[in-house]
Amino acid sequence: MSNSFFSHIKKRAAFELWMQIHQSPSALMRVWQLWRTQRIVAIAYTHVPMYRKLMDDTGIVPAGIRKFSDIQKLPVINKQFLQKQQWEDSTHSILRNFQNSYRMALTSGSTGEPFSFPQSTNAFLHPGYSAKPLRANPLLFRFLFWQGHSFEDIYEKMRVAGIRIYNLPCVKNYLYIPVRMLHDDDNGLLEKITYFRPDILEGRTSVLVEFARLLKEHGEKMKLPFIITHGETINNAQLEYFEKMLGSKPYSRYSLEEVPDVAIDCALHTGLHVHEESLLLEILDNADKPVAPGVPGRLVITHFENEIMPFIRYDTGDVGMIVPGICPCGIRARRIKIHTRKQGGFVAIGNKKYHISEFEAFFDEFADFVLQFQIVKRNEKIIEIRILPTLRYSRIHEEELKNKFREYFKTDTIIRLVKSIRYEGEEKARFIIDETAFSR
Repeated sequence: MSNSFFSHIKKRAAFELWMQIHQSPSALMRVWQLWRTQRIVAIAYTHVPMYRKLMDDTGIVPAGIRKFSDIQKLPVINKQFLQKQQWEDSTHSILRNFQNSYRMALTSGSTGEPFSFPQSTNAFLHPGYSAKPLRANPLLFRFLFWQGHSFEDIYEKMRVAGIRIYNLPCVKNYLYIPVRMLHDDDNGLLEKITYFRPDILEGRTSVLVEFARLLKEHGEKMKLPFIITHGETINNAQLEYFEKMLGSKPYSRYSLEEVPDVAIDCALHTGLHVHEESLLLEILDNADKPVAPGVPGRLVITHFENEIMPFIRYDTGDVGMIVPGICPCGIRARRIKIHTRKQGGFVAIGNKKYHISEFEAFFDEFADFVLQFQIVKRNEKIIEIRILPTLRYSRIHEEELKNKFREYFKTDTIIRLVKSIRYEGEEKARFIIDETAFSR
């Protein structure tokens, strides 16, 4: 038999094992999580100088992590802390031994601060895992497994259409639709999806709201078996709108570039089930102390899979809470509700509407000299970009940014250098502000 056949059998066995772990009684799951935490802490201490110094400074050694309360002795870190580290201090000391088993990932810059780091691609649970015809990890669609779909159904048959800023590798059962089609070629977008007939449509919440709105404008409705939203929170009005225009309620997925696929809905939509087998999730107050279920706090994650650059007690910058009790669906994994996430949405420039992800992609090119950005629509003719510059920022960069902004967004812009980006209470900064909306 071929190697591909045995590879397929191994992947199916691993998938089914992980699903069994995910649905295990809480006591067994906690034993698994403690072991995985001990393992990634030991790897980090041995091979990552940054973590070794952090632990030495606090008097912690991997052998001292014997119970969950010991984990809370480890310091909480965040993106800003990692950005200040030297590459050789924050990554595995024998990175060269990983060869082609990692890729360079980049956070979107939705917080205005793009962050580049290595990410393992050989772990089964990682979305870089190559599964054909879907180039995606079947675990991303675990909610289908919960409803009785087999590994073969998910792995071999599901057709997925994604409305997103970046393309995934072109494979048989995946249709990439660039976000720009929403404003450049809405007829073409509708034709593509209608012809492809996806089982799953996925994209950011506000992108899919805009897609549903286009359907309404064209006097059409669409029957989609499954919808996955991500990147932004979703409210009840949006759930009802999706069900009316697209034929089903979406499954909301919570993920980060740094820690892929943290949690996803079940069919009851009563909270997102945490991927307990892949990570340890803590909800902490501002003093880094755990809060009780039902109490909102900071989402802090220890990810078990990325050995190349571990994320241990990583503050996501998001706020959420553990939903008390066990879900009526029977899945044993804890549920979370997200209270604040990065702001999404569109802003109209001329006769087109641009999504936040398009600005994020645009500013990725300028990540070396733009630390944070904010797009402000002052009126129908004036777009202002507020920039928190790095030390490398210069007027040459500014002119280049203006020219490329004009080329991409078909309008001129005013650039204003600022010392900070405005925050709204405890939420993340707003990176699109439409001041014209307040005067209507």
